[in-house]
Amino acid sequence: MEKTNKKGFLAWLTDNWKRKPLFSTGIALLVMVILQILALGFDYASFGEWFAAFSRNWINILRNNAGVGIIALGMTFVIISGGIDLAVGSTMVAIGAVVMSLIDSGPAGLLAGLGITGIPAYIIAIAIGILLGVLLGECTGVLVAHFGMPPFIATLGMMKICRSVTQQCMQKASPTVPKAFLKIANARIGGEIILPILYWLALAVILHVVSKHTAFGRQVFAIGSNERTSKLSGVNVRAVKRRVYALMGALVAVTAAIQIARIGSMDYANAGSGYEMDAIAAVIIGTLISNAQLVMVNDQMVELRSTLSDLQDQETQLKAQYELSYDLQDIERQLLASGEMMKAQSWQIYTLELSEPDAVEYHQAWDLPQKLLSMAKEFSTAVREYF
Repeated sequence: MEKTNKKGFLAWLTDNWKRKPLFSTGIALLVMVILQILALGFDYASFGEWFAAFSRNWINILRNNAGVGIIALGMTFVIISGGIDLAVGSTMVAIGAVVMSLIDSGPAGLLAGLGITGIPAYIIAIAIGILLGVLLGECTGVLVAHFGMPPFIATLGMMKICRSVTQQCMQKASPTVPKAFLKIANARIGGEIILPILYWLALAVILHVVSKHTAFGRQVFAIGSNERTSKLSGVNVRAVKRRVYALMGALVAVTAAIQIARIGSMDYANAGSGYEMDAIAAVIIGTLISNAQLVMVNDQMVELRSTLSDLQDQETQLKAQYELSYDLQDIERQLLASGEMMKAQSWQIYTLELSEPDAVEYHQAWDLPQKLLSMAKEFSTAVREYF
């Protein structure tokens, strides 16, 4: 009896792991929490002290990885569409350098030189940074979608260009980030610095809605599944790919602004190094955890294949009925033509002056085409009612 219960529990666990993404994700998080508890230990004076340390540890982990998490959101769209982006770290450095040059509170500050400071300067700088990210993403999208360049090569080249150009341009520059700008990421809520985490969660919710409930999101999935079929279905594959990389660039710009606000500076040589690998790993691990979606897709594919088979059978039957209808209609036309011809010939004979026996015989010949015409019309009516 115990073995049966164990088998039943294991079967239930496996089935829920495969078919319920929230369940599998929750189990994975539970395992992580247990491992952290074991690593943290229990050498604390009270449970409250232990829980405070536990919470601070998790907040630090999430805050330090919020940048990678935001980039991973964009990388999800890129990978789903069948591409990859290795330039995210270098693009972040390039955009960060532009934003820092704009908000520089020193004499070299671009916006300060125009008399724009404070919140307006921060809004303008972040907006310009996002536009630059979109532009760089569009450039990558054009190389991939219009020139047919492999995403690996295109983004690798963009990575080298952005990093080297930024280092060259910022060799003698040392912009100063205003203290007020740091509050964008470092303002405390409930005594904790959690704004980067909130930005990450907000963007995750927005992009989830985009992926599941917009035409763009469904088109991204369609292109990743079968690009040629999507193109034949009327999807503008090139435009969608450009938008995917543009979205990636915008999210990288948001990450750059958050990183500058968190740290107050940026190392142009090393900042963002490895972000592309971390983001790709996060996407892949997330996909493995929620592999229930793959099972659901496979089930849908089986249903679609069954539906397609049924449609093909119906098509074959309709073709057979159409051919039969065509044959019957051809017979109908032939009967009508024969009846009309015999009617005309019989009328000519009927008008002749004949002896009585011959007249009776030809009068019978006159009745025959009338009967044929009547039969042909009945046949025609039956055919039309059938089809």
